[in-house]
Amino acid sequence: LAILIHLTLPTVMTRPLRACTGFLLALLPELVHIFNQAVMRRTARRKQPLPSNGQDQSYSIAGQVELTVPTMGCVACINKIESSIRNSISSNLASSEASLLSSGTGGKARVEFWANSEGEAREIVEDIESAVQDAGFASSVSSVTINPRTKP
Repeated sequence: LAILIHLTLPTVMTRPLRACTGFLLALLPELVHIFNQAVMRRTARRKQPLPSNGQDQSYSIAGQVELTVPTMGCVACINKIESSIRNSISSNLASSEASLLSSGTGGKARVEFWANSEGEAREIVEDIESAVQDAGFASSVSSVTINPRTKP
């Protein structure tokens, strides 16, 4: 929509106004990324990670999965992957983070989640991977950590 507006701006507009519009459109993915990070911080504050002392017994397993996403290439890709993960396992999500690799090719996503059983944890890992793939990105699971919580 923003590109359509930029392309259909009247030709009588001055060059500085067109340049400013183009600059703002170029920054749009970064602004969306900043907004998404703020939303994730708010969500993380509401849903704090389980305490290690075992006081909260609502979940018996804490897990973490890392995905390699070789087709991730920009901030818009990061936003798409993070939102896909949030939407796929919102009730079990502890935290998620996607980032580009410093080598410049691809990226990775790290997700921490809660589950009630090892079977549910395996299903969550499959849901995360399929959510990233359904978003249009090739991905593979690089590591999975499932830690059963012990009662004190």
